[in-house]
This record gives sequence, C-alpha cells and structure tokens, in this order.
Amino acid sequence: MRELKMLISFFTIIPINVDNFDLEKLANKFYLIVIIGYISGFLGYLFYFIFSFLSIYLLSTLILFFLEYFNRFQHFDGLLDVGDALMACKSREEKIKILKDSKIGVGAIALSSFYFFITIFSLSYILKIQPLYILVVEVLSRLSLLSTAVFGTPFKEGMAKYFVKKANEKHLTLGLILALPTIFILNNHRIVALLIIISVLLGFFIAKLAKKEFGGVNGDVLGFSNEISRMLLYLAIVIIYSIHTDIQI
Repeated sequence: MRELKMLISFFTIIPINVDNFDLEKLANKFYLIVIIGYISGFLGYLFYFIFSFLSIYLLSTLILFFLEYFNRFQHFDGLLDVGDALMACKSREEKIKILKDSKIGVGAIALSSFYFFITIFSLSYILKIQPLYILVVEVLSRLSLLSTAVFGTPFKEGMAKYFVKKANEKHLTLGLILALPTIFILNNHRIVALLIIISVLLGFFIAKLAKKEFGGVNGDVLGFSNEISRMLLYLAIVIIYSIHTDIQI
C-alpha cells in the first residue's frame, strides 16, 4: 500500500523511496500510523531478545534510545518543544513562538529528564515481567497519537495540519481495529484492553490541553502525545502489577 510506504518513509529511518510524496493522500490513511507501532514494537522486542544478556537498566536505556532513533527522534523533538512551551507562564501567542523556536530551554530539559527517568525505570520493571509489553505500548502510543489528531483542532500552518484536519471518528475506529490484536499478544487480555482505553483517553486530554494552551494541535503536539503516552502506559503497567501481585503472566 502506497500510503503505508509513505508513513514508513516519513516516520522511521527505514529507507523507502516513494515517488510523488503526497501529504494529503497520506493524511487520508493516517490511521495506518498504528502499524508503525507494530513495526517499532517488534524491532524493540527483537532488540531486547538480542541484548537480553545486558544489565536490566542499561538494556532499558538502549531500548528506549533505539526506539527514538528508529523514529528519527521526531516525537522526542515534539516532547522538547511542547515542554518548553508549557512551562512558559506567558500568553498563547508567546507560547506558540516558543513551540516553533529551535532552542532548548529549562522546560524541555526538565520534562525530558522526567520522561527518561520514568520510562527507563518503568521499562526495567516491565522487562522482568513480560518484555512483549514493548510491542503493546509502541502500538498504543501510536493509537494515542492518532486520538490526539482526531480530537484536536489543526494549526493553520505546518505539515501536521493535514493529519489533524483529515483525522476523524472513522480513523479512530480503524485505528482501534488495528490495535485490537494486541489484546491477544498476552494472556492478560483485560490489562491490554484497559491500556487501549487509557491510550485513547490520553490522546483526548492532550488534544484538549493543546487547544487550551496553543489553540490547536501541530506536529510537536503529536510527537509529545506519542512520548507522554509511552511513558504513562509503562507507568500504568507498573502500577497495575504492583497492586495486583497475583496476576498471571
């Protein structure tokens, strides 16, 4: 499928040549972003399998670095930009200027540090339980990104406006259908089903936050959604297993 090739080329380091790259046509099939999560998650799990002899904290750090690298650090860049803008106690117009500024401020450093700390330590815990959650969370973080686009208001400028403008309830439904197989990857079907619900709700709340703070959703906000959702989904898994110690793997 040509749109899937465009998505892989646009959102990953996989070298795929696509003639006549068309963002509007790509936006019509934006729900396929969930499949990028399957690719990223599978490769992340494969990375774990190959380097499982490493210490758990080093392995978790390397897995996270690999996932960010695989996605060209695009989503992480969004985390930094939104972090700076959210930390600024200024007007909406000034926050938008900060969002577009390439400089890294205190907000970006603080939020990214928090992101790395929570994600790496949560992943270290999860790898001892069930490393296949790497695949599940990568898929659902993309579902959250899609949810942010569906519930968000597009910026007037930027490439992401095509994705946000075209994304609708049909896209979210198709994205959910694509994400449903994750329920059967693990024995804990109810936990994964709960994570799916959480991922959609996270996208909804991030879209509303972006509307309030910036007036809409752009590419940085979509990237921020992916990163924050990954972190919070990992954290949710840790909390669930910490509370219910009798859960069968």
